[in-house]
Amino acid sequence: MMKNRLLVETLIIFIMFNIYFLNTSCSSQPKIYDVSKVVADQLKYKGAIGVTGKVISTHANGIFILGSSEGVMLTVRYAGDQPIANSKIIAYGEIKRDNGETFLQAKEWKQISEPVPIRRT
Repeated sequence: MMKNRLLVETLIIFIMFNIYFLNTSCSSQPKIYDVSKVVADQLKYKGAIGVTGKVISTHANGIFILGSSEGVMLTVRYAGDQPIANSKIIAYGEIKRDNGETFLQAKEWKQISEPVPIRRT
C-alpha cells in the first residue's frame, strides 16, 4: 500500500514538472523592443531580445546600422545576408560590448516592411 502511494506521488511530481517545463520552454520567444528604447539603456538588456528599427545602412563586413525616426542608431553585427537599406526589420540577438563599443550581435533578422524609397528634392 505504501509502495503504491509513493509511486503515485512520484508520478504526480513528474507530470507537474513536465507541464511546468513545457509551458516555460514554449514561451522562450525573446521580447521585442524599439531601437530607441534599447539605445537609451543598452546595458540593461540581458539575454536574447528582438530590436525593431529601420535599416539606415549596410556594410560588407557584416555590420548594418539600425535606426529610428528620432535619429537614434544601433550597430548590428550579423554574419549572414544583410537586410535591404530603408526597410523595417526585427533583429534578434544579444547586446554585447567589445573594446568600448556596444552593439547587437544578431543571430537572425526578419523584414517587417518593404524599403521606403529615398525622396530627393
